[in-house]
Amino acid sequence: MPIIHVTCRVLLATAASFAIGIATPVSAQVMLGPLPPLGGATSAQTPATPQTGEPLRWTQEDVTPEEKLATAQKEARAAYQVELDICKIMHPSEQAACVAQAKADFQQEMGDIRARFGIA
Repeated sequence: MPIIHVTCRVLLATAASFAIGIATPVSAQVMLGPLPPLGGATSAQTPATPQTGEPLRWTQEDVTPEEKLATAQKEARAAYQVELDICKIMHPSEQAACVAQAKADFQQEMGDIRARFGIA
């Protein structure tokens, strides 16, 4: 696995942990205040399960093959966009290689999805 790919994954994990407030320094929490809900949704817009406080759509499983395919494609596109966002903050001399690796990862993942769902 190329170093850039590993670096992107590590940066992705770090960015995700900060986005949800894990391991955020106390000074950053005080300065920024509480994080807003992801996607701008409010509790009035998205009903929550009583036990976890998570939106119901997070716990509803995809049933049909079409739903599973759509979710897999959406996740692949989201991962690609996150990797591209990480590439944007890298040193300019590393950006082209990072974008190329992100594109290769995306194409590989979409190929795996097509193969898994029997799409030519």
